[in-house]
Amino acid sequence: MKNKTTVLFLLIFCLSAQSQVLTLSEAIQTGIEHNLTLKEGEEDVRKMRFAKSESRARLLPVIEGFANFQDHVERGVQITDGSTLSQLLYPVTHTDIPYLQNKGLRYNTSAGVQLVLPLYNQTIYTSMKIADKMLEMSRYSMEKAKEDLTVEICKIYYQAQITTEQINLIQKNRDVLEELSAFTRAFNENGMALDVDVKRVEINLENLSVQCENAKVLYEQQLNVLKYILDISPESRFELEQVDTSEQQNHFNTGLFDRLYELKMLDAQKEILEQQKKAVNVGYTPSLSFITQLGTINSVDNFDKYFYKEPPSEWHWAFYWGFSLKVPIFDGLAKKYQADKIKVDYRKSKFAREDAEKKLNEQYQNMLLEWENNNRNFQRQKDNYTLAEEVYNLTFNRYKEGLASMSELLQDEMSENNAQNNYLSALYQCKVSEIGLMKLTGTINNYIK
Repeated sequence: MKNKTTVLFLLIFCLSAQSQVLTLSEAIQTGIEHNLTLKEGEEDVRKMRFAKSESRARLLPVIEGFANFQDHVERGVQITDGSTLSQLLYPVTHTDIPYLQNKGLRYNTSAGVQLVLPLYNQTIYTSMKIADKMLEMSRYSMEKAKEDLTVEICKIYYQAQITTEQINLIQKNRDVLEELSAFTRAFNENGMALDVDVKRVEINLENLSVQCENAKVLYEQQLNVLKYILDISPESRFELEQVDTSEQQNHFNTGLFDRLYELKMLDAQKEILEQQKKAVNVGYTPSLSFITQLGTINSVDNFDKYFYKEPPSEWHWAFYWGFSLKVPIFDGLAKKYQADKIKVDYRKSKFAREDAEKKLNEQYQNMLLEWENNNRNFQRQKDNYTLAEEVYNLTFNRYKEGLASMSELLQDEMSENNAQNNYLSALYQCKVSEIGLMKLTGTINNYIK
């Protein structure tokens, strides 16, 4: 149902002539389902599933067919004891035949089928457990990639939202300046304002127009980046939600989430090393297999007999079954040193796990302080901007009444613009630190459904 909804959503993007509103949640879900980098991660998970199946397949019987042809150009001589034959041939005279010489036939051909079935092999069982852990680790890596993508989408989405807010505020300031320009021209015509005052207003109005155009270009660039991340058509048109400028409540005092995928991956790595150590140790244990073979062999002294039926060459069939037991005795200390290397890697993974947890805790504490500071700054800058806007409106009204000079008005306008830029910057910093805290506290998973 979710996939159908997403596909329909994308079709609306591509086909509708009107702009649609893309919410942050919809953007994240679309990115998770269609982002090409995540699709690469999904293929890695699929690959590990195949590796797991491959390790399990080692428990299945191995059936092989074979065929051999040998041309003994210089046939070797086989020497055997001839005493038994001398007793049979010469029981009376007791003529001694000390040895017999026998030469095999020149051409030998054999073919058959062999089956080997593992009955007991601890190495295979341990490799299956390693494959399970590798698959688990690849899944953790995939989930971490989803979280990272969510953070990336949120950042570019927030940037575009702030740019939209900036465009709206610039347009609002421009409307006010156009009104001011009309008043200044009227005053100038009546001799109540200087020509330089008119030019000052026109310069500021032109500067705002340039700022507005630059902001619009920046907004389109940010949307293009968002389209690329979400893997949607560059021609699709959509708008974003209006940025939330309300005061954020502190609900991040829950501490560091102890099941972060960064930590899960390190835990899985430790377990993989444990299994690898076991795999080396079980290499000292015996292995037992069931074997059976069915084959035939043919030997001739003339190659032409392969092609003529008279006299026919004889094929001799053979069949056997049994068990093969392999007991490791000494391997030149290869397994010992291999196990020692794995022990070193295991200790390193323990240190890495401990260091990662401490580092994430440090990041959480600093991010929490940063969010609290950014939130305070945002509220202050928001109040400053509101105050600067009120001061400017008051000065503007006084200017229309002839009680304030153009210099005072332009100075208040500059203060308002600075307060506006500080307000937008503080808003973005607050949003970014918020999404960082959501990742460290595990609440970002609310976006990933």
